[in-house]
Amino acid sequence: MIHSPLARLALQLGPGALALLGGCARRNAAPPPQTTIDTLPGSVVRVRNTGPTVSTGWKIVPDLVLPDSTAGPDGLDNPTMLAVDRAGRLYISDHVVKVFAPDGRFLTIIGRDGEGPGEYRAAFIATADRQLIVQDPVLARLTVYDPSGRYLRSWSTVCCAPAPPAADSHDRILVWAPAPADTLAEHRYLRFRLDGTAIDTLTLPPDQEVRLWRLKTGFGSWSTRIPFAPRRQVAAHPAGGLLHIWPSEYSLIWTLNGRDTVLLFGRDWAPSPVPLARRRAAAGAVTTFVTRNRRNLGGVESAELARQVRVEDVPATAPAVVGLTMDWNGQTWAEVDPGLDTLHSHYEVFDSAGIYLGPVTAPAVFRGRGGTVWTDSSIYALQETADGEPIVRRYRIRRSPP
Repeated sequence: MIHSPLARLALQLGPGALALLGGCARRNAAPPPQTTIDTLPGSVVRVRNTGPTVSTGWKIVPDLVLPDSTAGPDGLDNPTMLAVDRAGRLYISDHVVKVFAPDGRFLTIIGRDGEGPGEYRAAFIATADRQLIVQDPVLARLTVYDPSGRYLRSWSTVCCAPAPPAADSHDRILVWAPAPADTLAEHRYLRFRLDGTAIDTLTLPPDQEVRLWRLKTGFGSWSTRIPFAPRRQVAAHPAGGLLHIWPSEYSLIWTLNGRDTVLLFGRDWAPSPVPLARRRAAAGAVTTFVTRNRRNLGGVESAELARQVRVEDVPATAPAVVGLTMDWNGQTWAEVDPGLDTLHSHYEVFDSAGIYLGPVTAPAVFRGRGGTVWTDSSIYALQETADGEPIVRRYRIRRSPP
């Protein structure tokens, strides 16, 4: 008889999920004392954590640095996105897609600028098994290549969504396809098989509240989210579906189809205050951006800017989570507000079964939107040298014993 909720969940989801849910389900062991696991109606597994289970924490250690801007095809000019395949090859979207071996050697260039087969106008990248996926939001097309750069196939997807695609352990591809802004259905994803067959659409519930500053401009309007206002964070789950959180609460939800919940986990949490000086600085940064870009926005009146961008609109507490990603082991890296620390990114790590392992501080600031990639044992991050030249640095994840 199977007593553990996690063991039952793993059997329901199949072998791939069993591997990701890890030792907790395989051993059918009791959870640590800081963790309570129960089953809600509908067979939803809930994991509640009152504290971390790895007191010593993990370490993120610098390992490899790829070349900065130099002459030749292996130099970096304006890299925007990274992907890594299961063989350890690194792909960098840098006008074209440049490929590097695990030891940092330049290998080849995949694709080129254009609109023909195997070409692209913009390259938003990910990998599925050992194949490269390029989502082109300009041409509304997704293209698949083998590691040598050979063009395999392409098909129509969606226009203008500036986010990288993702692939799960079953080689199903997710492409972000947001609905019109006034519907608040920002989190909608098209799912395809690797051969281009459309499977379904995953849509998360609308955000509870979207707080924006809206400005009248010469081109109509421009809007930006208010700093520190809660917003839903979403990550592709390696076993399939999506992991998401509405960070006014510290409760993460794993859904397979956007309508169900198979795992619910989080930790005890109290909002941290945002000092007035930080709120003023955040509002000031928006004002500076708009002022510097008045011409690009079609013109913005100073009175309109002062009326709309107000410090009193900025929340006095930080959201629970400001970023979300998952590594190949199915572990969740929840990025939290760094406070006054501008030199590091701060994460809280949960294992694949939803058990809180503890906080981890990165030795640098990591970028989102494809600028940082987690594998099973490494992190690849787009960064800059002291002179402002682009580099890619690989870090090793040193895990504490369980």
